[in-house]
Amino acid sequence: MGDAVISFVIRRIGELVLSETKFLYGVEGQVGNAQIKLQCMSAFLEDADAYIRNSDEKILMHWKMLLKPTSSMKSIDKADEASSSYVQKQRQLRQAYSYVEDNHVVGFDKDIQELVALLTEKENPRKHKVISLCGMGGLGKTTLARKVYQHPQVRTHFDCYAWASISQQCNRRDVLEGILFGFTSPTKERREEIKNLSDVELARELHNFQKQNKCLVVLDDIWFKETWDLLKHAFPTTTQGDTHSKILLTTRKNDVALHADQHGYIHEPHFLNEEESWELFQNKYSSTGTDSSNSNVDEKSKEKLALEMLRKCSGLPLAIIVLAGLLSKKHTLYDWELMKENVIRCIGQGDQQHDDDLKYRSVSGVLGLSYSELTSHLKPCFLYLARYAEDVTIRVKWFCHILIAEGFIWLRRGCVETLEDVAYDWLSELVERSMIQVKQMSLKGRISIHDLMRELCLSKAQEENFLHSIDCRNQWEEPIETNITRMKLKLFSLKLEDDPMPTLEKLPKLRVLVIGYETFIGDEMACSRGGFPRLESLQLIFMKNLKEWKVEMSALPRLAYLCIHK
Repeated sequence: MGDAVISFVIRRIGELVLSETKFLYGVEGQVGNAQIKLQCMSAFLEDADAYIRNSDEKILMHWKMLLKPTSSMKSIDKADEASSSYVQKQRQLRQAYSYVEDNHVVGFDKDIQELVALLTEKENPRKHKVISLCGMGGLGKTTLARKVYQHPQVRTHFDCYAWASISQQCNRRDVLEGILFGFTSPTKERREEIKNLSDVELARELHNFQKQNKCLVVLDDIWFKETWDLLKHAFPTTTQGDTHSKILLTTRKNDVALHADQHGYIHEPHFLNEEESWELFQNKYSSTGTDSSNSNVDEKSKEKLALEMLRKCSGLPLAIIVLAGLLSKKHTLYDWELMKENVIRCIGQGDQQHDDDLKYRSVSGVLGLSYSELTSHLKPCFLYLARYAEDVTIRVKWFCHILIAEGFIWLRRGCVETLEDVAYDWLSELVERSMIQVKQMSLKGRISIHDLMRELCLSKAQEENFLHSIDCRNQWEEPIETNITRMKLKLFSLKLEDDPMPTLEKLPKLRVLVIGYETFIGDEMACSRGGFPRLESLQLIFMKNLKEWKVEMSALPRLAYLCIHK
């Protein structure tokens, strides 16, 4: 992250030189020298990082080049001028690519047929009420559930449908409301009526609706038995009459599936074989518009290297997709050879394809590589995703604006574009690398992040002191590092006596504060009580409707960005 910080300083100095020339009379040479030294430092940090990843002394060649400021500055200028047409070409490729992400489903045909039959065939003697997809993270459970959920035979069999993402922190009220909204598509007035129901009344209404109608509910990513116990009263069970409604459930844990329904059906998606792995890799790799101008000899060598790396992915779809995204950015045979060495180093030498530890190591190793291979300008864009809760769909335009407000986005020399254009391009590159997923890729669209990728994001954000997260329920007593610049707090009310704010006076470098409120109580922002004299960015996220609020702006004298949303 040091190289990203220095890149930011270089840009600010460059802007100063261009816009404030009249105030720099007599010192412009010193400013220019400082800028050159910072560029050298940035190049050194990038190359040192690459050296650590690849263990190859040859990588430090362009550091030696930058020791000659005049020639290297000319090289940088030429590169910037040449980049304009490349940027336009990449943008066209990304626009075409953005809509094909969900088509990369390989090896699930038999699984889909079996699950569709279980959900729709009347002569099924068991009449399972709960059908569970069970398996480790990255195996494709959610993708498989989505394909079944959208299958034409399923859509014509059931009368009503609803999809609920559960994850580790389940808000029972929001889940049940969302399911009932999905079933009934209520008017605005009806929505208000539902919101005014008590929890017991809401569960009863949802329960009765499923008994009277043929409904399909997908409960995606349930982690704990206790989560099912929170929700089960809203669903008809196997002992409660001849209801035709069904539940399709996904979980990593077999005991959770059994707890939901001892007579239910548990389906475990299979790991991809070598042929399926290669097909998925090719589909993903070819969709990113990679350069195919290499020689046939290189292509054959790359294919051999790819097959060796795929064996290390242990048939895990997520690991294969991320590896393809990584290699789509590597254009020379030498780069592919380096990548193979890194894959082997990160995952290990073992070839035991049925070793669960190896499979977890394969996906975590490839995901870790996907982060370490990011360029300096993309790392903060990825790490900023740590501010979002699990399974949240992120508005592309809002996220771009936040990155711009933070100073992580800058205009590229020689290109006619806006900061918003650049932010969108960089976000699209993370999509190409399969580090984020597309709901709809446009400035008005939405994106999300896989839970395993989010775990990587959170750990890297904490490890690199990029974002410090605190959950008031179980982390409040932990000491807070004094050198943090960004903090994310999860509070559960706005009353100081209910959720006391931390002593932020001891955080002299804090510039960005993200606060998520579970409920709204009172009419004054807790964050305005103590004052934040150094805060530049304040982001407030409300889980419930907010009807009225006020904040004392004099407590935030340096505030440059304020974002308030649900």
